[in-house]
Amino acid sequence: MLQRRTNVLCSYMQHNSDRDALRTFLECLRGTTRLKNPTSHAYWTVRYIVCSFVRFHLLLATVLSAGVRVQAIDDSVVLSIGEMQISQYIIDKNYDNFVKTGHGDTINASDKQAWFEAFLARLIVTAHARELGYEGREEVLDTVSKMERHMLTTLEGPFYKSLLQIDIPPSSIEKEKKDFHVSYYLIAARFESKAALHALLGVDFLDQNMSVQEARLSRLEGDAEHFFFEGQLCWPFEPYRNLASRLRTWDPEGGTSLIQSETINDISVALVRQRHVRQGSDPSSKQIENYIAHSKIRDTQLKRHRNLLSESSFRMHEAALSQLFIAIRDHPGEMSTVPFKAIKPFEDEPLFEFDMPTGHRSVCVGEYIRYFNEQFIRSLPRNEHALRRGVEGYVVSELDFIEAKSQKVDYEPQFIQNRINFTNAQILDVYEREHLFPKVIVEPAQVTAFYKKNRSRFTLVSKCQGRLLVFDKALSAEWAADMQTSTKEARAIAVEEITNYVVEIGKTIDAFNPLEPILLNAKEGDRIGPIPDHGRFLVFAKEENVESQVIPLKQVSDEISDELRRNEVERRSIQLGKSLVGKYNIIDNINYKEYGVNRPIFLRQKSE
Repeated sequence: MLQRRTNVLCSYMQHNSDRDALRTFLECLRGTTRLKNPTSHAYWTVRYIVCSFVRFHLLLATVLSAGVRVQAIDDSVVLSIGEMQISQYIIDKNYDNFVKTGHGDTINASDKQAWFEAFLARLIVTAHARELGYEGREEVLDTVSKMERHMLTTLEGPFYKSLLQIDIPPSSIEKEKKDFHVSYYLIAARFESKAALHALLGVDFLDQNMSVQEARLSRLEGDAEHFFFEGQLCWPFEPYRNLASRLRTWDPEGGTSLIQSETINDISVALVRQRHVRQGSDPSSKQIENYIAHSKIRDTQLKRHRNLLSESSFRMHEAALSQLFIAIRDHPGEMSTVPFKAIKPFEDEPLFEFDMPTGHRSVCVGEYIRYFNEQFIRSLPRNEHALRRGVEGYVVSELDFIEAKSQKVDYEPQFIQNRINFTNAQILDVYEREHLFPKVIVEPAQVTAFYKKNRSRFTLVSKCQGRLLVFDKALSAEWAADMQTSTKEARAIAVEEITNYVVEIGKTIDAFNPLEPILLNAKEGDRIGPIPDHGRFLVFAKEENVESQVIPLKQVSDEISDELRRNEVERRSIQLGKSLVGKYNIIDNINYKEYGVNRPIFLRQKSE
């Protein structure tokens, strides 16, 4: 199941960099969380938490092409198997995925030849499944529909990139470089009125000394209705670009300054406590360019978000929202889902309503939770504000999807080819699960033999030690985490360094808790990060493993059995594809020399 879900995500990613980074990260999580608790759903919990902060970094690699509405691709048909047609784009997409995510520099000619043979054989099985009607199966259509909606409405998808052209003049890059060294300590809060603000902080707040201000700010932080954000506000100030424009001209002598605004991303009050300028090297122009492009797309999203909610007359039912958050908080489900038993008493109560082009729509609690639980990437809301944002995101997603479809974004060549490739993957998956998996039986002796042969895979590091480097900027931490940066250079730009820092199962800080398996099972000498922590960014430089333990066979037997079954199913699928080759008229115009391989023998025999 884990491998299947990983393939589901990766096969539909529209950019190699997104797909490769995500696949690599998910495969890493899959291996480490299995060792820690192979019978739980910890993998998904980790994945959703991790995705919340790696998503920004995955996006940076793709935003530079944001202004290109239609990316030129080679969608010419190079392989026909009966009625099924495969384009050059699909061949290249799958081959690049094999090279970049599975093998890297270690791949050789034999590996490439074996991959082509397996890939083409399983395409023949896919053609066979299509002929049997699997393309119209409900589970295939449902999965493809969900991923299509996700890609048409996500910030990284083609729709949002079609909304603007990215033009970044050199002057903007130089201006942003100056701001790179400036950071602020910010507290952001929301108030219905100035009277509400004064009631909590006092009309004389800014005139008081620091100790009084600290005491009153502690009251603000403890008030869940008002408190929104606290931490370092660093370049590139995302997602607070409007606030950043106010701060550029602000240079206080010290203490706390108050900014009131109704237009700063819905923040009513921003309390800026300190301005800090740090010396250090500048980021590269390419990095600056990536951040600027991302910020422009993000700004477009935020502006559109506000406009759509206003134009659709969106209205939240506050009592239902509060009741739902309490249920989520008190009854969290597995895999970052909300169990229906938690909302059963009030699942039919209206949660929000809005206007669509087709008419007015009211959404109840149960309908929203069904939507939430079906998302490919999700995380349980930590407070009512996060839940509200999730609900608003549902509304915006619905309206985005309608507009994207009306603009025929889903008819663009690259999107069409990605959908075909993804659909083929789902067809093959359903067919193999129904026809091949039931026939594969894994004996206990096979599981035991695999366990003994791969003993190192089932040895869990329970305690390790290294250096904890603390940074006030995401870009600095990202640079320090890059293994091409020397440890000495990374330490030099850290604002704080903790030596002999110990990571131990169940005893890590909150920021590290979901990443325990990755930290513990990293190689000695690796650096892991950046990891956000209350406005700071952490990088853990692993130095040595301190304690390890072997996971008993009985705890991993099911996982081993599943892996052995998957491997055998793939082998049988390849054999089946080769046996079916004579059934179809195959037109093969793939340029194998371009990939450094020969045409598979079973296809040559077919033509002969």
